[in-house]
Order: sequence, then structure tokens, then C-alpha cells
Amino acid sequence: MKMNFTVLSRLLQSARGLLLSGYAAFAFSFMLLLLQSNSPGLYRFSALLFCLLLLAAHHYLSMRALFDARLLDALAQSEQPLHEITADLDQSLIQFKLMPQAKAGRGWTERLQGCIRLFKAQACLLFMQYLVLICLAFWTLTINHQAI
Repeated sequence: MKMNFTVLSRLLQSARGLLLSGYAAFAFSFMLLLLQSNSPGLYRFSALLFCLLLLAAHHYLSMRALFDARLLDALAQSEQPLHEITADLDQSLIQFKLMPQAKAGRGWTERLQGCIRLFKAQACLLFMQYLVLICLAFWTLTINHQAI
């Protein structure tokens, strides 16, 4: 089980790279919105707001993924028996209101699957950010081509 913790910890640590890529997608999207001076202001404002919401959600998921990665790393290095450290972890998470009481006592298979879902959700948000960037680039090229 400790090897599962280590492997998943390393996977979740790549969330930092995904987040940096998301920041790049946002920056390029913002620049494209600035180039669209012929577009209606409401369109540009709505697109910017959507990009900001995607970035905020991506940042939140990245923070959670990195937090989980550090916890899994600590679990992999712990000498305590797994059932003891699981109970301690649950109690700490509940005390700091990072986990509802109802989720305490879950099995590690379910917990690790949750970590993988978190990583996939972050990758999906990154994909959406780049999809918005591509749409904005196409829209900018279309507007600039029509202006010529």
C-alpha cells in the first residue's frame, strides 16, 4: 500500500505543472481579448470572467491535489501501522473542517480513487482553458480578417 501512496503522490505533484500551464493559457487568452478591440465590450467581459472562473477552479483543484500529494508522501514515509495513521488523519481532517464527519473511516481504495478523480478534474479544467484559448484565437483571427 505504501508504494501506492508514493506513486499517487508523485502523480499529484505534477499538478503544479498543470497549474502553470493553466496560468499560461489564461495569460494568452487575456492577451487575445485585449487584441479584440472591435468586439463588443460585453463579449470581452464575459469571456474574461469565464477565463477567470476556469483559472480559479483550476487553482483550487491544484491546491487540493498538492495537499493530498503531501499527505500521501507523509503516509508513505510513516512507520505507524496504516489503521492507526488513518484514524489520526481522519481526526485531524475533521478537526480542521477539511473533511466531513461522514467520510471518516473510508477505505484506502476509495480515497485513492478520489485523488485520481481530483487529478483528472484538474486535467479536464486545463483542457477547457486551452479550448477557450483556441476559440479566442480563432475569433480574433476572424475579426481581424474581416477588418482588413
